[in-house]
Amino acid sequence: MEPLSDAAKVLKSNGVRVTPARVVLLEALHSRRGPFTAQELHANLLARSVDLVTVYRFLALVVKTGLAREIVGSDGVA
Repeated sequence: MEPLSDAAKVLKSNGVRVTPARVVLLEALHSRRGPFTAQELHANLLARSVDLVTVYRFLALVVKTGLAREIVGSDGVA
């Protein structure tokens, strides 16, 4: 994935408004392997300009648009 341009294209093609925070989050999401929590994603962001609430909202958005899946563990954490 070409960092900014491909992330922006993926967001736009799914009807999602492109913002700098969403591009950063999509790139972070793309680089992850295996399941993770919103808190883990937030903790690993290099650009600390994205707050935890934005991470939760973004994850809900990408699940809603089909770009990601939500998995709920036996402990109830998604």
